[in-house]
Parts: sequence; C-alpha cells; structure tokens
Amino acid sequence: MFLWTRANYRKGRSNRSPDHFEREHEGDRDEKSQAQTFWRDFFAIFCISPQRVGQFEAKAKTAKGNVGFMDFFWPGTLLVEHKSRDKDLDVAIQQALDYCLTGGIKESEQPRFIIVSDFDHFRIIDLVAYRETGVQLDFAELRLDEARITPIYTEFPLAALHENLHRFNFILGYEQRVYKDEDPVNIEAAELIGRPPRRAPPPRLRGPSSRTPVGAPDVLLFCR
Repeated sequence: MFLWTRANYRKGRSNRSPDHFEREHEGDRDEKSQAQTFWRDFFAIFCISPQRVGQFEAKAKTAKGNVGFMDFFWPGTLLVEHKSRDKDLDVAIQQALDYCLTGGIKESEQPRFIIVSDFDHFRIIDLVAYRETGVQLDFAELRLDEARITPIYTEFPLAALHENLHRFNFILGYEQRVYKDEDPVNIEAAELIGRPPRRAPPPRLRGPSSRTPVGAPDVLLFCR
C-alpha cells in the first residue's frame, strides 16, 4: 500500500504538500469566494483533479422536494458540504445527510463518505458506519434548525491535516476499515497475546567450531 508521508511530497508524488496547504489556507473565511479553491488545492495533495472525478455545485433534491446544491459531489465516493469559518458544521451535516438519505441521490451513486468543513476544521463521516448505528430520521418533519443527530464522525483542525492524511485513503481507492473489539482478527490477536510463550528447543550447531545454530534466522523482526 502506498503511504502518504512527507517523503513522497519531496519526491514529487504530490502536487502540493499538506503543510503548504495548511499555511496557504489558514486565513480563508468566505465560502462563496474561497471554498472551491480550497478543495481544488486539497485534492492536489493527492494528485487528483476534482473536475475529473466529480462536480462542484451538483444538484440534488432535498427532503422537502426543493432543489439544493452540493458543494462537491463525487458519485459513489464523496459528498462535501462547506461553510464559512465559524459557521455551524452540524447544519452542514444535516444538509449532507438530507441529500444522501432521502432519495436526493441515486442509490447507485450514494457516496461512502461525507466531509464537512468551515476551513478551520474537517469532519469525516463514514456513511456505512453511520447506517450501522440504526439512527432513523423522520425526514417528512425535518427542520435543519431543530434536528440534531450525532452521526459517527472524525474531527480535526486544519493545522493537523498532515497528521490525518491516512483518513483520506479512500480518495486513493483504498478500503477504509475500522476494527472493532469483536472482529475475529482482534479476538485471535488477543488470544495470542494472552498465551504463555512456548519454550523453543535448544538450537543445533552447524559444526564443532560454529557458533551459528542451524535454521537460525539472519534477522529478527519485531512488530507492534
């Protein structure tokens, strides 16, 4: 798997480093005049042109039957809702969920992830994990100024983007998975950790003058 590290940016694998992105956009405030530039520069970190994979200001119906505009929509992958700095991101989440969960987006084009931002913060929502919570909304009565649900999301500030690039691996096509305590891989690992170590048989030497055991590995690798 390709890992996004600062070394990759130095080698020219990315058009723009996350550190440069953070500095360039730390003063952005206005959604209408700055949001699209913000996201074009963001996707450049991953060497992706947003126009090739999606659309800015994509149309979608809302729960009330009105036509809304998604700030950015990548069918099957991502929906972005952006607000001006210091605006309520809960409202942005409601708007995004409205499009996704009320038929505003075709089933075949439903995004896996939602990102909302006010320039200063990112929130990433995994819609698969969200649906697993079993939260149900009565969208016929939905009012954005009243509805306040708490979907599963990860939030971090713009200044910590370089520490959270792995959370955007889905942009590169990698599967995002969160391991739970009950997952088989974790159960097996816990059982192995809890077992007492097995005593290894004494090694056989290659010859009377040799100090190297037969079958001894040249390198010992410890993983955590």
